[in-house]
Amino acid sequence: MEEMKEKIIVNMKYLIGLVENQLDDQEILKGYMLYYFAQARTLFNLKDDLIFRLDKMIFGKYEAEQYRAAIENVRRVLKEYLKSEFNVVESMIKLD
Repeated sequence: MEEMKEKIIVNMKYLIGLVENQLDDQEILKGYMLYYFAQARTLFNLKDDLIFRLDKMIFGKYEAEQYRAAIENVRRVLKEYLKSEFNVVESMIKLD
């Protein structure tokens, strides 16, 4: 049970870091891989966590634009990673 609590706390720190634009690209990628990709979760789950989990816990502290910017930042980092590491053509990347 303690392990699960720590995971949720770290995940909340990741979400807050995203919304407050405090994470560099490496931290964004690492967090996404750990909390979403490795758990078979997607950008949809990230949006859900931001809008329903984080917003509910902090009582609407952030504006909708901050959530949109956080998601776009994750998309940008993932696209750059796919292009640089796997030589994927941008038109092939679908991250919606």
